[in-house]
Amino acid sequence: MTAAALDFRLTHGLDDGGLAALAAAWRHDDIAVALAGMAGFAGSPSLLNKVRGALGTVLLAAASPGVLQRRGCDWPQTCAAEVFFGRRRLYRIAGHDSELTKPFVLSAAPDGQDLVIGMRIFGIATDWTAAVSEALVTALRRHVNWALLARDGAWRVPPIVTVVAVTRQVACRPVPIDSLPDRVDVVFRTATDSERGGSGLPALMARRLALVAPWQRVAAGTVHDDSERALAIAAWREGDPSSVAVPARGGHRMHGQLAIPPAMSIDRPTLGVLTVLHLVTLCNIGRGASLGLGRFACLDAKS
Repeated sequence: MTAAALDFRLTHGLDDGGLAALAAAWRHDDIAVALAGMAGFAGSPSLLNKVRGALGTVLLAAASPGVLQRRGCDWPQTCAAEVFFGRRRLYRIAGHDSELTKPFVLSAAPDGQDLVIGMRIFGIATDWTAAVSEALVTALRRHVNWALLARDGAWRVPPIVTVVAVTRQVACRPVPIDSLPDRVDVVFRTATDSERGGSGLPALMARRLALVAPWQRVAAGTVHDDSERALAIAAWREGDPSSVAVPARGGHRMHGQLAIPPAMSIDRPTLGVLTVLHLVTLCNIGRGASLGLGRFACLDAKS
């Protein structure tokens, strides 16, 4: 499957069933790589930016001649560099052109004294999970400039970056929604790459799902329309800014100005609203999402 064939697969024969079809089709794989004694690095604001760059370096080293010459992959089996970092077509969503999102998100979290780097891979890109898992381990061991990152917090870089565990969870699916709570609280775990405040978050959610949908073999336009309608009638309540630590800059190449996300609640959420929220928790909220920005959790609560 060349780059052209991949683009064809992402634009033709897609399910036009909207949000319900996306929830039914959704699948993802999770990779987690634990690094011994490096938990402090989870606090570095540029960590995932460097991890993303290092992963791209490793995948590019094994890329096809077409990718290296910026013509798109020309191998019968598309190389991972094309799938995870290649340019994709633009989609017209709500009057604006946006490139189809990259089919993954990254995360970082401490686990005791260890650092766990996570990578979630969406839809048809999971065909390359094994290849990218090995590339991620190589990237973390050999291509992340840990000494430079250590300056963010005066952390100690071990003499050898040691991987203590690599785990994979494959063919993961959303948890079915079997009841409607009185209220759902949206609790942010990371900053958002947006200056639009709470009023702009529903629009970011709808756009994000639309741009992930083709990787799940579902048409973007109907997913966006369904998500937008569901969120438009939701009874949103915006509270004080969350306690998430927010550096000044983040996102791709650390160029985005970050915002402190608010605490938000929705009274009497519909099934459509809960479906949007539960799916967006799996892929983060929008710009900078592949670098871990805009990650949140949904907590059911009684009013």
